[in-house]
Amino acid sequence: MILPAIDLLNCRMTAKNRITMDILTPHEGITNKKIYETQIEMLERKQNEYKWIGQITAVPGHTLFKFNTETRVASKATMKTEFHTVFNPKTGTFDVVKKSDIVVEKNCYYEQALNLKNFIKRLRRRGLIGEHEQVKTE
Repeated sequence: MILPAIDLLNCRMTAKNRITMDILTPHEGITNKKIYETQIEMLERKQNEYKWIGQITAVPGHTLFKFNTETRVASKATMKTEFHTVFNPKTGTFDVVKKSDIVVEKNCYYEQALNLKNFIKRLRRRGLIGEHEQVKTE
């Protein structure tokens, strides 16, 4: 089966961040095999991209927990915190801005709760674990 050829120079991004490509025939030393390998490589790159799901406002006094759906382990989520200085033109001073990001792991569900026991109760309510299922903790 011969697949349509792709000229990598004719790729362009649309308004919705989709790649559009012109279909053309092999030319100037580009064979179908090279084009096919390029298509596989582009598909592999596309499968590894992460999608932004949303953001959570931190609730004071709550802790962010994660639940791995494959290993069935509940634990505290790891966070990466960065501090930046930003100039505030109204006051004429530099303000320190704190930005926290979650280190996202594959097959994990994230939610804030008061403690681990409360988090497991929320998992039962959402249907992620069974009524009498024991959850491992770290």
